Amino acid sequence: MREQKFLHKIKSNIWIYVGLILVFLLVFSSIVFDDFKLSFTNIMYAFPPFSSQNVAIDGPLLSDVVDQNYTVFFNYIHDFTFTFWNPQAGIGVPQSMWFFLFPLHYLFLLPLDIGIFLFSLSKFLIGFIGMYLLVREYGANKSSSFIAGIIFTFSSILVYWHGWPHTSVAILAPFMFLLTEKFFKTMKLKYLFLLSALTYFSLVAGMPTYTAYFLYLLGLYVLVYTIKNFKNDKRKMMIIFVCFFIAIMVAAVASLPYTGDLLTSVGSNGYADSRKYQATRVLNFEHIRSMIFPTIRSAGMEGHVNEGTMYTGILAVLLFPFSLINRKEKRTTVFWFVTSVVLLLLIFTGVFDVVFTRLPMINTSAKPRVIVLLNFSLAILTGLNLNDLMRNATRSVKKKLGLIACLGIGFFLFLVAANTLGVFSELDPEKQTEFYRIYLVLIGSSMAIAAALFSKSKKLKGILVSIVSLLVIWDMGTFTKEYLPMIDKSADVIPEPTDTIKYMQENTKNQEKIAMLGNWNLFPSTNVFYGIRDIRGHDFAYTNEEIINYYKAIDKTAYDSPTRISLKHIDNINLIKYLGVKYISTNSLTTLDDRYADISFVPTLSVYKGHGFEQEFTATVQGLSQMTVLVGTSDYEFGENDTLTFEIIDRNSGSIASQATTKVKGLRNNAPFTFKFPSIDNSLDKDYVLRVSSNLAKEMPMAFYTTEKQVYDGEIFYGNEEISGSLILAQTNAEETYYGKDGFFTTDIEEYSEQLEIVNSIVVKDSKNDILEAMSDEYQPNTMFITAKEAEKLDVDEISTSAIKSSEGIEEIENLKNGTVTFKTNFEEQRVVLLNEYNDNNWTVYVDGEKEAVYSGNYLLRAVKVPAGNHSVEFKYEPKYKLLFTKIAIGTAVVFILLWVSMKWWEKKLRLNNQN
Repeated sequence: MREQKFLHKIKSNIWIYVGLILVFLLVFSSIVFDDFKLSFTNIMYAFPPFSSQNVAIDGPLLSDVVDQNYTVFFNYIHDFTFTFWNPQAGIGVPQSMWFFLFPLHYLFLLPLDIGIFLFSLSKFLIGFIGMYLLVREYGANKSSSFIAGIIFTFSSILVYWHGWPHTSVAILAPFMFLLTEKFFKTMKLKYLFLLSALTYFSLVAGMPTYTAYFLYLLGLYVLVYTIKNFKNDKRKMMIIFVCFFIAIMVAAVASLPYTGDLLTSVGSNGYADSRKYQATRVLNFEHIRSMIFPTIRSAGMEGHVNEGTMYTGILAVLLFPFSLINRKEKRTTVFWFVTSVVLLLLIFTGVFDVVFTRLPMINTSAKPRVIVLLNFSLAILTGLNLNDLMRNATRSVKKKLGLIACLGIGFFLFLVAANTLGVFSELDPEKQTEFYRIYLVLIGSSMAIAAALFSKSKKLKGILVSIVSLLVIWDMGTFTKEYLPMIDKSADVIPEPTDTIKYMQENTKNQEKIAMLGNWNLFPSTNVFYGIRDIRGHDFAYTNEEIINYYKAIDKTAYDSPTRISLKHIDNINLIKYLGVKYISTNSLTTLDDRYADISFVPTLSVYKGHGFEQEFTATVQGLSQMTVLVGTSDYEFGENDTLTFEIIDRNSGSIASQATTKVKGLRNNAPFTFKFPSIDNSLDKDYVLRVSSNLAKEMPMAFYTTEKQVYDGEIFYGNEEISGSLILAQTNAEETYYGKDGFFTTDIEEYSEQLEIVNSIVVKDSKNDILEAMSDEYQPNTMFITAKEAEKLDVDEISTSAIKSSEGIEEIENLKNGTVTFKTNFEEQRVVLLNEYNDNNWTVYVDGEKEAVYSGNYLLRAVKVPAGNHSVEFKYEPKYKLLFTKIAIGTAVVFILLWVSMKWWEKKLRLNNQN
């Protein structure tokens, strides 16, 4: 009997399963039918050093997803490791708890490519199921609910923010309203329990601002529904309000390990207040076009597509005018219609700013992000309106003609939007294709709906609704397909390390750090994938004033966003030495040699067989053994035997000091090219001539770039002609600068602090600003700078600052993934050990198991006082607020479970009593 019921259920819903299969085949068609796979790390293949691997990529390049989310998924979730601290991100940062609290993240326990696909599929499916069930609960039939589910799941925000936590929140929203609706219909407390649990998961999904959007909307819904239905029973109204308040508060308290930490960090350091201007931001009216043409943008449509696109499918626009028709039979339509209108006013005007700017949790977010609520409301309206149109076959011809007139309004909106596109022939082919798709969906849907209004055949009406469903699948599926990040199916989700990355891995095994230069080079935080320590990063920790001051002293342009550090050049090398940076790496000639910064250059020198040039220069390095030039290949396909020959000639003696011949096959166009040659001893400050010749055919020459004006002493001779300007030429010592095949130059820093350093000099300054200034002026190894206040706590007079003896040292250093550092010391006198890792004042240190004070040294770092003799030391991250919040959350969860069990026991007891 049970099996027959199950089979009947499957059979009665078979067309829904078929529809889902069709939409997912379309959305993931690049995976199913082409040679691609889903990868939210595809941006890594788009930029150096991994662009040198020439892996095919498709779709959008999502920066925040890879440097904030997937580094944690890879480094911790994938290994099932829990931590409060992430030591590999920058100089170490607190680890946010939402990564560990949201259940879907544990899909990344699977192999990453499988985990990424299942994570994406799960989010789409959950969003669809939630909206389908909600619209069904509102009384719509299956087909209308299916269409509502599809257009919500693949609407602009759920697609453009698909890899972000924003959509993890949005997919849960329909279930929150579903449980609320069920509670109102049954008044059963179990739905409030489930609502509380769901709100908790929404809060810990990683974007509490989006949760707040939906909670404010839910609060309005509860308020309107309660007043409308229980206005004469004030006691019942109060009970409902209190019950909902308690349900939400329980969820909020349980989420404190994440939300509480957020409030005590960025909520208290001024960052949140600095973003309050975002709450008054509006879109210009040109963005209204995105409701019909999601990707055809105009010059006036400023900002990123994910914050300015309102697409919820063409059917949502077509059926919007029907919201005010037959209102009595569509119980909640007025609420969702008014909501949509208010949201449009919020997005395009400042009418409601006086309210919006005063709402906690959302008044620091960009106001256009409420588009997610518009997508949500329009999806519900579409389902309810379509259901009403298909159900009421008994309407008079006059009313049906009125409904067709409403369809005409939707068609008119399309024509208005189409008129703003400009000259159609000037659109690129992809945009023209989008126009035709929207046009066909509009025409097809309008005709099918109009025909269904006049059809008396249930079978024909079913066919017409199926046509509308297929058109919606085509519309939303195609829109989504174009915005999924893809890489070649044969490539790894995490790119294989290039030779520069391997060089760093092999030479930074003792927690030495690197400084990669360039906004997009080894995208900030992606160093985590390779076990190397890059001092750049992307995290809320970088909004703290002290970190901002330190990094801006290293590079005044260090921040490319309030939370992301991307070094362009090093203004002060001393400060990175104190952080323990061993290597600086760049692929830019202007960074390698700043003489070429802000200077224009052109491909002047064309080299081929019998035609070369000479450049006079003075050596700027000792042991010259490597030079880099800028070449243009014109993308010629050079052969195995095509070569360039470089001769370095001593200008005084005329003899060849060194030379090299190198193959040119595979050289990149308009890119730096480094050639190596036997080292020239005592080369510094000596005068040389670089002679370049080649065996290349005249029809396939190699171009060398020169500056328009001379930037160093020495003339260029091209044949018998003297040329103005200077050859783009960077000189290095191969032992000090590693040149990788991926185009990166990695330079050793001669002197830098080790991770753990024995202090033999303590410098006391009046303020932290004085400390930063002193550290900037000079690098002093084994020196700790502290404030007078910190010196008093440390009791400086008792600390030895004598020379470190050969018998003294630190050994058995161990670094754990949770940031814990343990080591053993052997000192003849009481000393201070400085750890060049960030101190956020939540660190505890134990010496031989006894808790000791952690001191703040060298502006950002941590230190400990260790007595003479042999001792074991352990630095542990023990954030008191996080630990307190975690205990409160666990206690709340226990009480919640006990109440749930008690409620189920009581319900069972009542049922037995009723039966008896």
